[in-house]
Amino acid sequence: MPSTQFSLFQQDQTYIFSGRGFGHGLGLSQWGAKALADRGYNAGQILSYYYKDVTIESLPGTSLLDGLRQESSI
Repeated sequence: MPSTQFSLFQQDQTYIFSGRGFGHGLGLSQWGAKALADRGYNAGQILSYYYKDVTIESLPGTSLLDGLRQESSI
């Protein structure tokens, strides 16, 4: 369990972990990703650090920034 913010309870033969904190708790740690970025890791390297045995590739199409510019009312 990547977080230290959890409690452990035993109920009969079952152990119950109860966690709390920030984020979704699945995969990438937001603060960990920021720490890697502060060390100079790029986006692909950060994703590869958290998600092993996957292929990261760019998809064709409009970039995210282009979409944000079109929807902006500023």
